[in-house]
Amino acid sequence: AKNITVQLPSTVNNKHFLPATGGPNPPFVGYVANPLSGIYNQTVNGVVPAGNYKTLTIKKGVTATVNGSNYGTVTIEANANVTFTSANINVEALLVKKGIASGTTNIYFTQCTGVRVKTSVTIEDYCKVNVNGPRLIFYIANGSFDVTGVNTEITGNIDMTVGTLTVAGGNSPTIMTGWYIVEKLVSGKNVTWNPYSCGTAAVAPTFVSEPVKTPVVTETEIVVTPIAREIFNVKVYPNPTVDDFKILVISSNTLDPIQVRLLDASGVVRSVSTKAVKGLFTLGTNLNGGTYFAEVTQGKNIKVLKVIKLN
Repeated sequence: AKNITVQLPSTVNNKHFLPATGGPNPPFVGYVANPLSGIYNQTVNGVVPAGNYKTLTIKKGVTATVNGSNYGTVTIEANANVTFTSANINVEALLVKKGIASGTTNIYFTQCTGVRVKTSVTIEDYCKVNVNGPRLIFYIANGSFDVTGVNTEITGNIDMTVGTLTVAGGNSPTIMTGWYIVEKLVSGKNVTWNPYSCGTAAVAPTFVSEPVKTPVVTETEIVVTPIAREIFNVKVYPNPTVDDFKILVISSNTLDPIQVRLLDASGVVRSVSTKAVKGLFTLGTNLNGGTYFAEVTQGKNIKVLKVIKLN
């Protein structure tokens, strides 16, 4: 990417500030407008009747098969189980609503599928989209793809020429598996990004409503184990650096102002900076090459960080 901004404690390895080269480069397939009419609500288990509905809603907890290809707004309510059978699907907007305590909202595809979206895709908490399914590509010409919740898994590629892919994240894991060609990507906390390795055909799904509890661990699942956190946790990056380095207080037990003193190897104070409560300190731009020490103080908390400036 041309611009990559990472906020601690997140990490992105091997950043390349260059135009993307290599990797998947498929032809873009845009949304195709079709005549739409009518509103249909699927309230019982079964197959959705044929029709190019302007509004299609799969109601809460319903198991449904959708054979059609052209729709306006498609809403999949909590804990519904929906299987799409068409290889080419056109939708104006897709909303997948969050599951509840008794299970997840699930979407399946029976074959390699391209979903052509006019405006937006929104996927909420406790949702599973195409997990262990066939190849799936969302094409969005000018819109948005938003994953607004946690405990959500999505296996699928996204090709979005103009717009933002936003994965909010939160206190529980969100798992994204696919490749992404997007104008802008925003990723929150506890989001895992995996390469795409799905199969070419889906296994016929068996729908079982299960409580959302700690899962049995398999090779494809993530177990989050709480770790002890430092009361006063301070990070410095990049270190060493050829330009400036940044200091950020990650956690603290006080709201006192933060002071950073920069000392050289002989103990001479080279600079002093203060910020109220929290803030990012950027230091070292004008330093010569050598070893320095950043003394970070907040209330009774003190931490000294060794930093290295390269010539």
